[in-house]
Amino acid sequence: MTRKLQLALALSGLFGLPGIGAAAAPVYRCTGPTGATVYSNFPCPSKPSPAASESAAAAASASDASAECAERSRAINERFSTEAAAATVDIRRLREQMSVADGYSAAAPNAPLRAELAAAEDRLDASGRRQRHDLLELRKDCDAAPKTAGIAKTAAQ
Repeated sequence: MTRKLQLALALSGLFGLPGIGAAAAPVYRCTGPTGATVYSNFPCPSKPSPAASESAAAAASASDASAECAERSRAINERFSTEAAAATVDIRRLREQMSVADGYSAAAPNAPLRAELAAAEDRLDASGRRQRHDLLELRKDCDAAPKTAGIAKTAAQ
């Protein structure tokens, strides 16, 4: 035998070859508490325990809350994108108008355009602040949602 083959056989004895022991072990196909198919090395329980049912209901509630949180986050970000795009277009337009009106000179006063530009920049800043605030509030709500759902369920029983 070659040295590499001896080493390979020794290592396979230590770690086991994949599939050799697994072929002898039975695999059970069961229905989980949520109704999904689950494969296990242990026999299926005759019926889910009440604790398992409650756990599955809590997981489903958390999943629903997570989906709602994701949708609300998407809506917040979409609103910000729309507002930011509109404000950015206004800012570009106003800066172009100021360049033309000022003749590329910063010395020429153009108070109405400068005021309108400042207002557009303020709208953009306010929109960003509102987005950050709304996302922070959403995070607080979503972090509390699974706990609140579990508390409400326990109180109902």
